[in-house]
Amino acid sequence: MIKDCTDKISRALSGLRHCVAGNGPLRLHLLLACLFIPIAVVVDATMMQHVMLIFSVVFVLVVGLLNAGAHYIVDRMAFDRVAMGQDIKNIGTAACLIALLFAIFAWTSIFFLWK
Repeated sequence: MIKDCTDKISRALSGLRHCVAGNGPLRLHLLLACLFIPIAVVVDATMMQHVMLIFSVVFVLVVGLLNAGAHYIVDRMAFDRVAMGQDIKNIGTAACLIALLFAIFAWTSIFFLWK
């Protein structure tokens, strides 16, 4: 059981390293997360506001990882259906945009509107 957990953690970290090495936008998301999560922890806010700030940043990372996975699958498998592959990539990118807009809304609402 412990070996299974360590194997899964090892594979997850390997996948994360692979995505970060080959995906520029995900590197930017990770860099911004390293900047914004500590800010979310030290800012003067309620516990719920801290959770909302951190969740919004982590949500952007998760959606970015799923988008990167969709891009890798499309690049690998959809060589004969170019239009559908492009649609899948566009949908994943739209999901990233929505996650980013949610994070921007969360941060601005807590810092400027929630007083």
